Amino acid sequence: MLSPVRMPGAARAALAVVLLLGPTVIAFFSGGYFGGPRLWAGIVVWLLVGLAAACAPVLLPRSGPARLALAGLAGLTLLTGLSYFWAPAAGVVEQDLQRLLLYLGALIAATAFLRTPNGLRLAEPILLAGATIVNGYGVLGRLLPGVIHQYHSVSAFGRLEQPLTYWNAMGILAAVGLVLAARIAGDPSRGAAGRAASAAAALPLGVGLYLTFSRGSLLAAGVGVFLLLTLSRDSAQLRAVLLVAAGAVGAALD
Repeated sequence: MLSPVRMPGAARAALAVVLLLGPTVIAFFSGGYFGGPRLWAGIVVWLLVGLAAACAPVLLPRSGPARLALAGLAGLTLLTGLSYFWAPAAGVVEQDLQRLLLYLGALIAATAFLRTPNGLRLAEPILLAGATIVNGYGVLGRLLPGVIHQYHSVSAFGRLEQPLTYWNAMGILAAVGLVLAARIAGDPSRGAAGRAASAAAALPLGVGLYLTFSRGSLLAAGVGVFLLLTLSRDSAQLRAVLLVAAGAVGAALD
């Protein structure tokens, strides 16, 4: 059996960045709702899996719970593919199978490229930046309607939905972003500039969350912050949470 080619750390970090930027890119294609963007995203993700199989020292997770999660997702993907033979609507099966193959590839690639401390450290700021960019674009469409033109569906009833095209999805993304902002802002190992930028990201994220009018997303943000404080039990983290919450609420009410 051939051993994998050793991948330089810089190359591995670059591939991790490509993987982490994927959700932000696909967000501007209706969140991958349509088949074309999903297909291209799947091709990129499985190319990353191929590179990981050839070069990464470990492809699959080592711990039991992680292997169970991967096996569960792989089993669901296989079952969905097999349902093509008895499902009454083959088109729906194809769409679900596309999504699951994308998720499965992304999970395998994340296992390979994000398992190191450097990979995990990259994940938080890149995902926060993505959530801020996506929500910031949606908010700018309201602030500068003559400059940034966005489509607004009638079913949204004025709620913030672009670019994901669904207000609850925008709200959940903003909630995740706020938790990440609080986490990074309260991390003493991060530089002062990075912590300040993370705290500042709470402003567009707070406005975006408010404009979605998504009660479930508000609850998700609250639960996320509660878990963050419970798990960290740190005074610096508490101050960061209060700062991020004040910025988000103040920006939303302004």
